[in-house]
Amino acid sequence: MHPMIEFLTLLDPSPAATFNIETFTDVPKGVPKPEPDPLCRRYATLPLAGVVRIIGDLDSLNAAGAAVYVAVNQCAGNRSKDNVTRIRGVHADFDGVPPCTLEAVRERLEPTIEVQSSTPDRCHFYWLLEEGEEMSAGIAEQINRGLVELGADRAATDVSRLLRLPGFRHMKYREGRPTHGC
Repeated sequence: MHPMIEFLTLLDPSPAATFNIETFTDVPKGVPKPEPDPLCRRYATLPLAGVVRIIGDLDSLNAAGAAVYVAVNQCAGNRSKDNVTRIRGVHADFDGVPPCTLEAVRERLEPTIEVQSSTPDRCHFYWLLEEGEEMSAGIAEQINRGLVELGADRAATDVSRLLRLPGFRHMKYREGRPTHGC
């Protein structure tokens, strides 16, 4: 099974789950992205079977230098805060924090899912809702912002946020490091 499918099944095992997947040219910080971006694709509101059908396209885009992302929460149509229809959970981008910080977070709030976005000090943590649980977008964003106090990236707190998908290479630094579950 492709690691992306394994991850998406953990993120949302519901048969009604849909996913928004997007790709963009991955460039180092400070380097301008090409305009228009030749690797930009938006795949909105795909059921898991639809995601399976585009694996080959995503692999090709990634090999060409695209980052491959998923919206953490479910959207209706294109990804935006206004289009979030269901909160799956809260998340934190802990890219570049010291290992002792990651361990302290794990001890306080064990994540449901961990994704290593390239190197061991670059992790995304997810805390998922239980089946039948609900949370408002506002509360989810408050929690995401609160995780900044523990070292999370303050730019990655909105409920329509994209995070890297496991199974693809992190191309920002051109070493093409794999993204995978921890």
